[in-house]
Amino acid sequence: MIGDFRTERKSLCGEILDTGRHQLAQPGSRTKGLERVMKRYISAFGLAAILSGCGNSHPADTAEQVSTDGAAAVASASQVTYDQLLASAEQLVREKKISEAIQVLTQAISLDPTSATAYVRRAALCSEANLLAQAIADMSSAIQIEPNNAKYLNTRGYFLLLAKQYDRADRDFSDAIGLDLEYVQPYNNRGLVAVAQGKYDLAIKDFDNALRFKPDYLDAHNNRGFALLQLEQLEPAIEAFTEVLKIDPGYVNALTNRARAYMKFGQPLNAATDLTKVIELQPDLEPHYLLRAEAYRAAGDEAAAAKDMAYVQWLNRLADLNTRIARSPRDADAWALRGRHMVLQSRHDEAKHSFQNALTLVPGHLDALIGRAELAMSTGDYATVVADCTEALKQEPRSEIFSLRGDAHFEMSQFGDAIADYESARRFDERVVDAYRKRAEQFRANGDEQLAKADEATANRLVQQMTQASIAVQQAPPREMVIEQTSFETPAKPEKSKPESTEKKSPSEDK
Repeated sequence: MIGDFRTERKSLCGEILDTGRHQLAQPGSRTKGLERVMKRYISAFGLAAILSGCGNSHPADTAEQVSTDGAAAVASASQVTYDQLLASAEQLVREKKISEAIQVLTQAISLDPTSATAYVRRAALCSEANLLAQAIADMSSAIQIEPNNAKYLNTRGYFLLLAKQYDRADRDFSDAIGLDLEYVQPYNNRGLVAVAQGKYDLAIKDFDNALRFKPDYLDAHNNRGFALLQLEQLEPAIEAFTEVLKIDPGYVNALTNRARAYMKFGQPLNAATDLTKVIELQPDLEPHYLLRAEAYRAAGDEAAAAKDMAYVQWLNRLADLNTRIARSPRDADAWALRGRHMVLQSRHDEAKHSFQNALTLVPGHLDALIGRAELAMSTGDYATVVADCTEALKQEPRSEIFSLRGDAHFEMSQFGDAIADYESARRFDERVVDAYRKRAEQFRANGDEQLAKADEATANRLVQQMTQASIAVQQAPPREMVIEQTSFETPAKPEKSKPESTEKKSPSEDK
């Protein structure tokens, strides 16, 4: 099975889309981060604007309609040059205003349809929006203008590869190689086409050709190892991945692929080691934990496997909450739940941010107040605990809120307030005993011996009560199991009671 194609671009508005970094890996996970999930929903609103510019040469009405915010100021379409429009688009890309950048590039194409540069840059932006048909169309326009440009052919071939148009992609890569035999990227990319078609031996030849011209071409090493892994040639595959990691120890796909090779080779502990490095580099991707759990299980470490599986469950729940918030960003309950969920993994900053969002949306949100108070307690922010609990108690006088605020008062050496809260919570444990004893010390230090003795007596009485209760529990006989007899026979219908005789009984009959 073929995994993700990855591309590292030098610049979306560079002279040519750099498609040189194509890595094969096993399939990745669904996105977990809230920002990425939010981006998925928000991007839909800009899609129409992008579509209006990609793959055609219709200009925007006027240059004034395009906001540049620091890009080269454009007074009117008749006053700007082609190069100024290219510069403006590049600035918009830096400002992450992609749809506006596409509109400016469309203007540039209208101004000079015989220049390939704007087509190429617009194609790169369309590909980023996953508008592959439009990107391919723009690259075709660029190739019509410069038919002997090997880089343009390689770039269009890459888009065709992403669109799974393998035959057309193969032709473009072959044509690019024909124009420049030492151009290594199309060899690598043509190898990816062969992998996608299950032609692993043919793919290895292309990866070898790429490495012949560029021995340190990491992607070709990794992709060659991937093809070998599919052919079950495990030792050569491991050697290929190891070669990558000698040059770049943080190359995630090579680490993941080598881990899979180690698993097949019967070395699960080596696989777990590689996957631990992967998790350090990409900490919240579900497949990494699933694969490491598989490795731990194969190595006989069920506890470690269970821990990874529990984290996967946590990630899945986080994904659900992120999706819920992305669909309804003003859902205060969801933000509060997300805050509590973050606390489970000690992600205090993210938890605090989520609680704050809930409280911004709904001031006084009870669960957010309690959650933030509990978080503040764990981080030693006792003043926040007191403030949030006090606000929460105005809504619901719960015993657990009194107890939490009492603990904060205790940590702040406000033992009188702590005792008052413990009494409201009807709480009696060692912490309450300590509160009385420490208040006794404060009384004694202030010269109030009578109050000190009273608190000590209360503390001793509580200890005695707790001891007696503990002994009673230990000495109590086990409860006998009570089995209620059950009849499976159909119960007889109760007889109707006869009405009592209205005749008076004689005294002898009563006897």
